Amino acid sequence: MTYTEIPEIVRHLRSPKTIRARAQEMLAYVKTMESPYFTLNEEAMPAVAKRVADVCRTTYPQGNIPYHSRFRHFAAGGLDRLQDLRERLSSIDPMEQARRLVELVIVSVLLDAGAGPTWTYLDSRDGNSYNRSEGLAVASLDMFLQGAFSSDTSDPLRVDRGGLEQFSEAVLREGFQVNDENPLHGLSGRASLIQKLSSCMAAKPGLFGSSDRLGMVVPLLHTDATATDITAESLFAFLLEAFADIWPGRIDIDGHNLGDVWKHNALDGDHLIPFHKLSQWLTYSLIEPLEEHGFTVSNK
Repeated sequence: MTYTEIPEIVRHLRSPKTIRARAQEMLAYVKTMESPYFTLNEEAMPAVAKRVADVCRTTYPQGNIPYHSRFRHFAAGGLDRLQDLRERLSSIDPMEQARRLVELVIVSVLLDAGAGPTWTYLDSRDGNSYNRSEGLAVASLDMFLQGAFSSDTSDPLRVDRGGLEQFSEAVLREGFQVNDENPLHGLSGRASLIQKLSSCMAAKPGLFGSSDRLGMVVPLLHTDATATDITAESLFAFLLEAFADIWPGRIDIDGHNLGDVWKHNALDGDHLIPFHKLSQWLTYSLIEPLEEHGFTVSNK
């Protein structure tokens, strides 16, 4: 089945407009005060908005607020950890540099989930330990720099199908410094997610092209690509279709795993509410390396 043959209901549930519309339905339900789990104090909203605005003005007095993408986590502790990578990639053409940064972001974001309350990652650069998303980002960056996702030892700074196939829980355990004293929640699930990327690439060559490179999931990075712009919505749709099969099966429509879609009886019709939270953040995180290399992402 090709991308153009996806059933309309599946397309609908992958649309940002549907995500927002059904989130508004849930908000309306919570406002009725009938939810057994949530309450909403609308009177507190002005104070929350003011606090957010004050933090933004204090931190970025010129108003130049960067994307809160995966790149920000790579800079944990104020270190520009991507500088070394950019220097190592500087001798190759800009299109290939973009592919490799996109590949780094994809595997790093997919490895990001709740790490648990005690896990930390010791960064040899500054001797500091980082936890949660920052620690996971730094750890995954170091694994990328060490060639953990490449099948070619002479070309480590890439993510290819062979590298994904040979990825294992043991490799992740070592790379993330996991042991009995430093446990990481969901270790096997993270490793499985990365391994499943290779099967997604094999099953959907129409989205990845003839290459075995993960970065080819972004149409602009295909070898024969001539376009330089893409909409955020179309990028989101490509990612959802390309990676649909890596998610644990929950709800299926005509053979399509819906992924991060759930049922709630407060919603009318099919009762389905889509979130696609990690895929939304992945889309957002890919905008930065694409724009950095001359591409235009519109309707962000």
